[in-house]
Amino acid sequence: MLSLSDETIAHLKAVAGGRDGRRLADPSSASPRCSRTIIAGRKQTHERLAAANHRVPDNPHAPDVFADTASGLFIFNGNLRLTLESVRVNHVSTPGPVSRVVIGRLVMPLAGAEAMARGILEFIEKQRAGTLAPSEANRTLQ
Repeated sequence: MLSLSDETIAHLKAVAGGRDGRRLADPSSASPRCSRTIIAGRKQTHERLAAANHRVPDNPHAPDVFADTASGLFIFNGNLRLTLESVRVNHVSTPGPVSRVVIGRLVMPLAGAEAMARGILEFIEKQRAGTLAPSEANRTLQ
């Protein structure tokens, strides 16, 4: 469990503007010290979850999303917002006009986004170098 000093708790309550300190009225008005405390707490939680090596249950009904590119990145309130887009063709006429369409947005905490980005880059580097173990390279896709 994350333990905070009485001074930090009092500071968080003051920034929150409420007696119980459970919610921040305007997170952008938080002091740098408070923001660092919140981000550090989120990072510690993420690290504990990763260290626990917990098993994520499989959901065969989870949709697959194909995106041609990520067209925008934005960080707000400690969350990364990634806009995904795809190229679509309107087949009403021949040849059909091609247009770019936003197909979704991925929003995740900054610590998780950083870990995901590092993991993706590490995987791609291993794949290009041919150093992935057979069990990692030949995974069954759902």
